[in-house]
Order: sequence, then C-alpha cells, then structure tokens
Amino acid sequence: MKKILSVFILVFLAAKSWGQQKTDAYDTLRAGTRQVQRLHSPQGREFLLSNLIYPKQKKQINVLGYVNIPFRNFVTEDPQYPVQNPGYQAALQALFDYIPQAWQAWRQAANAWLPKAYQLPQVQFTLTDGYKSDLARQPRIRPNAVTLVLEAISGKVGLAGNSRANGIALFTPAGSGIGRIQFLVEQEWMNWFNEPNDSPNKAALAQDYQKAAAALLAGEFYDAASNGRAYAREDLLSDTARSYIQTLSQSAPDTWHKQGPWAVYNRYIFTHEMGHLFGLVHADEPQSIMAPVVQGGKPVEHPSAQDGLRLATLVCWYYNQRAGREVCVPLSGRTDTQQIKTALKDSLSGPSAAAR
Repeated sequence: MKKILSVFILVFLAAKSWGQQKTDAYDTLRAGTRQVQRLHSPQGREFLLSNLIYPKQKKQINVLGYVNIPFRNFVTEDPQYPVQNPGYQAALQALFDYIPQAWQAWRQAANAWLPKAYQLPQVQFTLTDGYKSDLARQPRIRPNAVTLVLEAISGKVGLAGNSRANGIALFTPAGSGIGRIQFLVEQEWMNWFNEPNDSPNKAALAQDYQKAAAALLAGEFYDAASNGRAYAREDLLSDTARSYIQTLSQSAPDTWHKQGPWAVYNRYIFTHEMGHLFGLVHADEPQSIMAPVVQGGKPVEHPSAQDGLRLATLVCWYYNQRAGREVCVPLSGRTDTQQIKTALKDSLSGPSAAAR
C-alpha cells in the first residue's frame, strides 16, 4: 500500500541527471544539438514514454474506462451507474478509439526523426470496464504493467472552471502507477447515448446534442435545459455556431464522433493530452498539436513536424539517460552536426585558407 501511495506524492525536486537543467515549470533536456522542454518530473514519478521505451517488452496498455465520476476516490465506485446509464459503454468506446489513434499519430511524427534502433514501437491498447474491474476487486495498479485511466465526465465546458480535458502521468520508473486522461463531454451527448434508440425523445435529444457540439466548436455555450429549468441559449448562438449545426446535420448523430468537425476537435484533444502524458509542454505555435488554445473549432488534427522532432528529442534523451552516454541523436541533430563539419572542412581547405 505504501508503494502505491508513494506514486501519488508529487514533491517537486530538482532531478540531478545527465543533460538536464531544472526550471520552475519544466526541465530543458538535450540530445545532440536539439533541446526539448519536458514537464518537471517530481521525485518518484515518471511519464508514460519512459515505461514504453525501456524495458521494451511493455507494449500493452490497459485502459480502465469510467464515465461521470468526478473527484471520486480510488476505492469507492457507484455500482448503480452502469445500470442507470446504459449508454456509458458506447460513450467510452467512442472516446477510447481516439487513444490508439493519438499514439499512432505521435509515433509516426517522432519516428520520422529517430534512428531506426530507437523508433517508437507499435502499442496495443485494451479497453477494460473500470466499474467491473474495481467491483471485482481487481487491482487498479499492477506491477510491471502500464495502466491508463480514461475518465469521461459529462457537464458543461466553462462552468465552474471546467476545462475540456487534462492529462496526468503518475507512473514510476519501474512501470507501476497510472496515467489519466480526464475528458469533459457535453451533457447532451451522454443524454443522447443513454436514450433507447426506439424512444420518441431520441430525435429531440439529437438536436440538443447537435447544438451543444456546434456551440463548443465555435467557442460558445449552449445548455439544452435538460435540468427542466428552461435554460436554453440557442438564441445566443453565433453565425459560426449555426454553420456547424448545418455541417453536423449532414450526417447521422452516431457518426459525429467518428468524422466531421467534432471528431477533428476530439482527436486534437486526445492527441494533445497524450503529449502531456509523454511530458511535453504547451507550444506557442498555432500549427502545433500542443497549442493550448483552439480558436473557432479549427484545431490541427495531427502533430506537426516540429512536434515530432520535440518528441524524438525526448525519446533520445531517455535512451541517453538510461545508457549514461549519448547513444541516440535525432536525425536532424546528426544532419546539423555533419553540415557544421563539412562547412568547417571547406573553409579550411578553400582558397583563402593558405592566406591565414
């Protein structure tokens, strides 16, 4: 029990290790000629990436899924929630699908810069019902396993300081512990999922779901008055939001989370949060997947080349840290070094060299 509890003690101390400099919020790490900023790693805590690149046999990630358990503790669960909310499994599966997509996007972006021997591996993700797992008293944190918790909380973005999502890494270097992606979904989406397909209310709920998703894409707010207090704000939706309503209306509600503008937005969210699980910080580049703000529902969908280079630099740093010497250098770093050597050689052998 003490080992498990120690995973959650976040004591921010300077880590004295090869190639690392501490700052207040992040560490500046280097590999070759490249530098990357990584979220500061407190004592006893690591990031998801280190558990997957060494030891290499850890290529299986168990995703424990939950819906609507904000601020719950790690022991008590509500066994009645799955019964009272029959759509929660469909919602979890819809969100889970973004996780392997996010890993694959990062993998491709980083491997473009990594030497072959150090490229990120294929990883197998498995979704497990968190309720059944906990209620069966199966351990949440398993030694030598990589576990990721997916928490979907339905509510309203912007109320009481709610943000769209966050990613938290609580792994240990030995591989125990958990990572967590907490994702806030529109209440109207969960209402639609929970309603039986043959219900006369299904179509009306789809319209609420459509308006709420369109408002979020436009950076606005919509409440479908599901609480019975007649708090509908459709009259305040902008022309931008209404254009998204029109776009969503061109396909069925059960496809919105797989294709179209809402799918792009959610893909950005999950890919962004996985970047934090790797340890990457926000980037002040509009084209970066790690940009902290999305304007007008038009996020980037995949990591940029620079995002990939940052992750490749971080991967190399981990390998170098493990070896105690520089064994991995991003390809761009090698190219830069060779260009410098070539330029120096040319300058020394050129016509002006004899005059020196």
